[in-house]
Amino acid sequence: MGKNSNNHSTNKNKRHKFEFIKKWKEYSEITHAGPIYRRFFVKNGFDGALTILGVIIGAWIANGGIWNVPSSLIFSVTEVQFIILTGLGASLSMGISGLWGSFLTESAERKKEIHDLERSMVVKSGKFKNTYITKAQKFSAIFAAIIDGISPALFAIICLIPFFIGFFIDLGYFMFVGSIFLTYLMLFFLGVFLGRISKKNVIIYGLKMATAGVVVALIFMFLPTA
Repeated sequence: MGKNSNNHSTNKNKRHKFEFIKKWKEYSEITHAGPIYRRFFVKNGFDGALTILGVIIGAWIANGGIWNVPSSLIFSVTEVQFIILTGLGASLSMGISGLWGSFLTESAERKKEIHDLERSMVVKSGKFKNTYITKAQKFSAIFAAIIDGISPALFAIICLIPFFIGFFIDLGYFMFVGSIFLTYLMLFFLGVFLGRISKKNVIIYGLKMATAGVVVALIFMFLPTA
């Protein structure tokens, strides 16, 4: 009896997941929201990764930078905590800003589209309320806002993984090097993603995105430290 109940519950959950994916695809096609999702994912992931890169390199410069290598590559527990909290705080702010701003903006745009559709069809205002198309518009606005909010935080957390580990285990300079490596890897990944969308050379696109990180590093190199 218990086994059958568990199987029924598992099958029910699978059906719900399948229905959600099906509904997501249908709503995205109706509202043409796919490109919006991709733009928000890449743009805000890019912002999150570059923000963390700035925090890490800034902390390194403050620790002595290139003139104090290798000791400048090693951070105390207090400094690691500061880097983690600063990075997460900045990403959280970007995430909430993206979530809030995107939802309000997308909702307003979707409502305008429905209003314009009603006018073009010469029907009474509110005629399409609670119809399939308005549900699709609302779903797309919410999903776009979620992507906009989660993307920077997600990439920031990935880039900070070596510092999370280093807070509990002494990794030495591998903490800094590993985090920098992960950040450039994330930037390259975003470039590859764009390359696949545009059906262009993914390596070239990856290098173009990673170049932005190099520019950030070079700018920090020339900032006065005293």
